Amino acid sequence: MKRRLVVFLLVLVVLFTFGCGAAKKAQLSQEPSVSGDRAETAPRGPSSTNLALNIADKKVIKNADINVTVKDNIEAEVKVQGLVVKYQGFIQKTEAYKNKDRSYTNMEVRIPAERFESFITEMKELGELTHNRVYTTDVTEEYIDLSARQKTLLVQENSLQEMLKKAKDVDELLKVENELARVRGEIERITGRIKYLDNKTTYSTVNITLSTKYLAGDSGVNGFGDEVLHSLRLGFNTFLNLALFLIKALVFALPFLVIILPLGYLYFKKSSKKFLDK
Repeated sequence: MKRRLVVFLLVLVVLFTFGCGAAKKAQLSQEPSVSGDRAETAPRGPSSTNLALNIADKKVIKNADINVTVKDNIEAEVKVQGLVVKYQGFIQKTEAYKNKDRSYTNMEVRIPAERFESFITEMKELGELTHNRVYTTDVTEEYIDLSARQKTLLVQENSLQEMLKKAKDVDELLKVENELARVRGEIERITGRIKYLDNKTTYSTVNITLSTKYLAGDSGVNGFGDEVLHSLRLGFNTFLNLALFLIKALVFALPFLVIILPLGYLYFKKSSKKFLDK
């Protein structure tokens, strides 16, 4: 009897233990897994592409001043013209002049901003680079402010035009017209500035100075006859320069001579008279 009771109790313990384990296993199987259901039901953050900011294109004015000493200005000018055509720019101004020892050609050219650096690089290969200055101005902030201001003023203009149609008396009509004229004037000013910035940022300005130095013995003459004529020309120019110097010196001293000569003559005459009286 006791043995049966012990066996019965053991069976109950085993069944109870197995039932608890099965219930716990079932409970665990019903819970969503962290790597599965929870990962899928968790809210997704924004993707990296959505984090990218829509920033307006930079507005930068690029300029350069370049001085190049070349063998021949005309030949170098033709090469510059070829580079301008190559980089789809245009020549805005050309000026040529000479002095005693140099010949100069000044050119102001406009080059598309995206081709600015390449154009500068090829310009440096024309001859001896004596001056190279590249300077930029970032006008992005000003451009954005002007664009926003322009949009606001356009909205104001439309509102004023509607108010103008609904004006009930002359005074109200005049007030609206004056305000409308002011707003339109501001719009024109801002629009003009925006166009100016667009032009300056789209096309860069390059100021070029080509110079040819005349070296000693490099007179540009060929042959014995040309050398003789060149020497005569130099001698004649030297004589004229000397004569001009003497004339300038005489003109400069003339006021002093007008005063000194009469006084000297009187002094000499008086001295001579005293000497004769003795």
